Amino acid sequence: MGLLENDNEWRQCLQEAAIMQSGAQLRSLFVTLLLFCHPAKPDELWEEFKENICDDLAHKLRQRDVPNPTDAQLYDFGLHLINKLLQSHGHRLSEWTQMPASTMDWAAYEDNPLLAAQLAYDIPSLQQLVANNLQTFNEEQKTAYNTVFDSAMNERGKLVFLHSAGDGGKTFVCNTIAAAVRAEGKIALTCASSGISAILLVGGRTSHSTFKIPIPSHDDTTCSIRRGTHLAELLCRTSLIIWDEVPMQN
Repeated sequence: MGLLENDNEWRQCLQEAAIMQSGAQLRSLFVTLLLFCHPAKPDELWEEFKENICDDLAHKLRQRDVPNPTDAQLYDFGLHLINKLLQSHGHRLSEWTQMPASTMDWAAYEDNPLLAAQLAYDIPSLQQLVANNLQTFNEEQKTAYNTVFDSAMNERGKLVFLHSAGDGGKTFVCNTIAAAVRAEGKIALTCASSGISAILLVGGRTSHSTFKIPIPSHDDTTCSIRRGTHLAELLCRTSLIIWDEVPMQN
């Protein structure tokens, strides 16, 4: 400590290390710098070298069911891993107030593949999709969107029934609402009572598959979702459930 005089020395250290070392090794080095070398502007070092520090994370995320991770997801995951390394030394990344913080719940993401699949959406693409779709909404569609989105974001627990005639744009509205919730890093489950309708929903599955509804069902039938399972955790963390054709559910 104190042998290197300023951040230019740390910058040169990272530049030289980036030539030969892997992303995992660079993350370890970056943590060492934070803990023992006290850089004046660690956020600037992160911004300059984050591509090198995270160069091995695309493969790691693909292994966790994120087929096309964005740069934002890679860097966010990198910050999460840096925080984990700091925690092993009894510290947290939040102690370095200049540093950005990870915004996604990667701990749950790593442990639960069902959560991983639901959190793997490309957020910038979703944001653009929602912005484009909202411009085409009529007043009734906007009302439905605002009501459901507000409930999901603020955990109001509303039950909303959306009805329209054929070709009334109901599926379009449902997909837009789901995209808006997912763009906030939250979980929206989409399902339908029939396989054909489920296909029309982005990320859609049949309700039988989503909620483990037995086939056939009887008056005393219950869904086989056990406490502490991955599916139970997913449902507990879900902000919105969109269920198409619910009156047809047997």
